[in-house]
Amino acid sequence: MTFVADEVIDFLRTKFSDLGRNWPKIQAAIDRQIAGSGQSTGGAMSVHASSANRPRRSFTGFDLESAAYQRLRPELLSRAEGKFVVLVGEEIRGPFETFREAVRAGYREFGLGPLYVKQVLEQEPVDQTSRDL
Repeated sequence: MTFVADEVIDFLRTKFSDLGRNWPKIQAAIDRQIAGSGQSTGGAMSVHASSANRPRRSFTGFDLESAAYQRLRPELLSRAEGKFVVLVGEEIRGPFETFREAVRAGYREFGLGPLYVKQVLEQEPVDQTSRDL
């Protein structure tokens, strides 16, 4: 933990000429970020009490989510084209303006684990994959 803390202090020194004078502001910002979280996500997202106590979902593939998205796609295109949705199983949330908003809402709603986040587009981009050779 000391190694990470040293990096954080070094970073803060690059941002504040007088670290001691600015420490109360820094501490207040840190306190706001972790207040009531109950667990750490490394700053990736806030954790709400409703999702903090749930076990992490394991990855079992996205077949169910992909099928649900394809079934709902015509309706989504009519009301949310260009926006983002998040699916876990058959449950869908959104639309959201940005990918980040969708991810944050997904973790807030479903807890930690894989999320199927999709931008609703008429023309789907081609996914590029490679085979294990």
